[in-house]
Amino acid sequence: CRSFPVATRSLDDLEAEFDALRAEIARLAHDHRIHRMDWLRGGGGRDMFSHHKVWS
Repeated sequence: CRSFPVATRSLDDLEAEFDALRAEIARLAHDHRIHRMDWLRGGGGRDMFSHHKVWS
């Protein structure tokens, strides 16, 4: 497989980018779930920003 080092490297980069993207999506979905639970508990989204600061 060493005959195409450029293709192999770009494939690795692509895989790393995909992993990073998947992690970012998971993090955003997690944040959204937390905010939605706060809203359902009666926060009404009022303290979404202060809550976000606490967790980031």
